[in-house]
Amino acid sequence: MLRIQVENSEAVLAIKNVQANAGNLRAFFIDYSTYMQGQTLRMFQKLGRGGAYRGVTGQKFAPQYTRKTDGGTVPAEGNVPRVRAGMSARKRNSGRQFVSGAGQDMYSRQFTGKKSTGKERTVRGRLRPSGKRVTSQSKLMQDTGQLKSAALNRVNMSDTRLVMDTSTKYAGYQNQLRPFAFFEVPRDLAVAEKILNKRLGK
Repeated sequence: MLRIQVENSEAVLAIKNVQANAGNLRAFFIDYSTYMQGQTLRMFQKLGRGGAYRGVTGQKFAPQYTRKTDGGTVPAEGNVPRVRAGMSARKRNSGRQFVSGAGQDMYSRQFTGKKSTGKERTVRGRLRPSGKRVTSQSKLMQDTGQLKSAALNRVNMSDTRLVMDTSTKYAGYQNQLRPFAFFEVPRDLAVAEKILNKRLGK
């Protein structure tokens, strides 16, 4: 009798009541872990900009903030025109003593009507953990590509148990927001049974 137990939350696959030697099961685990790594990589590709795949719905990047001035929503990638203070604000602050450096530049743009140049005319994208900013080409959970490349790449197996996880430190936090480290039932379970039966010569 074949019984496969799948524990989604930890990406654990346990084989029970299988009349086979350990060598056959280990060969099965190698085949199945390769399949799962491919599935997970496809998941990162499919959900890079939101959508649904393998029963998971990935939300797009959340907006940065809502402006108090005009009520407009600034998207995560920015790239929308900056809002400058109106003429009344400029007049009220026309005699203001400006600080030096970046602060001076900000106040001069807001209160004296001086136009900024280049990229400063638009809001910049949200800062990501790596120090990069979100752009229109950015993908979810792929700030540096480290999480994607390490997804389920740590494989531990015994005679009857396969455990797959990810060594990246923030993987657990990301998995709570957008699950990726799991075995899908019934789809992945059906593939597991097919691969196992092939290995057992059935």
